[in-house]
Amino acid sequence: TLCNDVAWAREELKNNSTNPTQLGVTTQKLQSAWDKALKFTLDAQVKIDGTLTGWAQQYDPTATTPTPAGGRAYELPSVSSGESLSVVNVLTNIKNPTPEIKTAVESYVSWINTVGFTGYEVKNISDRTRELGKDRLLVYTGKTSKLFGRFYALDTTGEMYNLDLTGKFTQSKFYEIFSGRDGV
Repeated sequence: TLCNDVAWAREELKNNSTNPTQLGVTTQKLQSAWDKALKFTLDAQVKIDGTLTGWAQQYDPTATTPTPAGGRAYELPSVSSGESLSVVNVLTNIKNPTPEIKTAVESYVSWINTVGFTGYEVKNISDRTRELGKDRLLVYTGKTSKLFGRFYALDTTGEMYNLDLTGKFTQSKFYEIFSGRDGV
């Protein structure tokens, strides 16, 4: 995410013996970039039915406000658990967070506690019929640790995606990616 990039740059400048002003970087420019990235990040938190959730994997660059966008054919506009965790890791490391930052983090925690599932484990297996000779299976093991889907719907009905989700929308609120990634 942009916040990760700016946080990395700030850390590099702090630890590097090279004078950043030789590169045209000033404290003011870096602070301005950070402020813009943070504003975008807070504005980009996905709201579903009036509730703040997590963040999308990618956003529409032509939209006037942060709007989740699809990527590859199997990447529907959605909330992404992995990217959301990365954003929250940045936000929780901000000293003296504003009320907006606290709300963003608390909303994410509240949302992430409502999704995911237990009782299963991901198993890697050999499969000579697959292109790379391997596959991953979701196997019921009874484990109590929580697993999360990569993408979570922006709605709970599938209408937003013009999909017939009969038997495909799981109770843990994620869309399964089927073999071949050729459709939902």
